[in-house]
Amino acid sequence: MTAQVEWEEFTEEDAKLEQEEMASGGTDFWKPKEGISIVRFLPKLKGWPKPFKVTREHYITTPTGRRNYTCPRVFNQPCVQCDHANKLRTSPKKQEQDLAYDLFSKKQVYARLIDRAEPDKGAQIYKFGKMVHGELMELFEDDGDFTHPIKGYDVKIKKVGTTRYDTKYKCKKGKVCELGNMEWIAEEADLHEKWGQPISQEDLAKKLEGTILGTMLDGLPAGEPVAQLPKGPTADDDVWGEDDDEDDDF
Repeated sequence: MTAQVEWEEFTEEDAKLEQEEMASGGTDFWKPKEGISIVRFLPKLKGWPKPFKVTREHYITTPTGRRNYTCPRVFNQPCVQCDHANKLRTSPKKQEQDLAYDLFSKKQVYARLIDRAEPDKGAQIYKFGKMVHGELMELFEDDGDFTHPIKGYDVKIKKVGTTRYDTKYKCKKGKVCELGNMEWIAEEADLHEKWGQPISQEDLAKKLEGTILGTMLDGLPAGEPVAQLPKGPTADDDVWGEDDDEDDDF
C-alpha cells in the first residue's frame, strides 16, 4: 500500500520568492577574475542619490547554502535577526558570540560597471562589501571621479585566492580615458529599485525555514540545533583581505 504523501501547491508567492533568490544569487553578478581585472564604473543617473546602491544584508546558513536578505532596519523596521544577534553577543559562550557576529547584517554595495575585457556584455552589476567600498572612496578622494564618462579613469581590481576563505581584493587607479560607448550609461537603470529592497515578514519566514535561526525564534519553522552549527563565512570573507603591498606591477 502506497504511503500518503503530503504536498502543497506552487503559489505565486513561492514564485516571487524564487525569483528573489535567483536575483540575489552570485551567478547574476559580475565577479573579478583571478589576477587583474580592468573595469569602468558607470556614473549615477540624473535623480540618483549616488552611483552606488548601499545597503545592509543578513546572511544565513541553510541546508542548501547561504541566503541573504536586506535588513529591515534599513527601512526603520524591527529585525528579528538583529534582535537575536544582540542577545547572543553578550553570551558567555564563545560559540554563541561567533554566531552573533555571523547573524548581524553586513554592508553591501551594488554598482554598475563595464568589464574592459568583455565590453560586449555591456553594463553589469558588481556586488561588494565595505572594504572594497572604502578603497573606492579613497580613489575618489585621491584621484577624482572615476565614474565620469569623459574625464574619469578605469579601475584595476586585483584578485588573489580561489575560495571565500583566502580570497583578497585590492583596487588601484587605471588609465585615464573616456568611457567609450555612451549608451552604456542608460543600462541597468533600475539599480536602486531592483537591489536592496525590503522583505515581507512572510517571505522572511520562508527564508529562515530550516535554518538555525528558525529554532531560536518563536513561531518560525524548526531547524538544526545550535550546538551543531559551524560558524559560516561573513560577507567580508567573500570580498576582502589584508593589504598586499608585495606586487610592484599592480
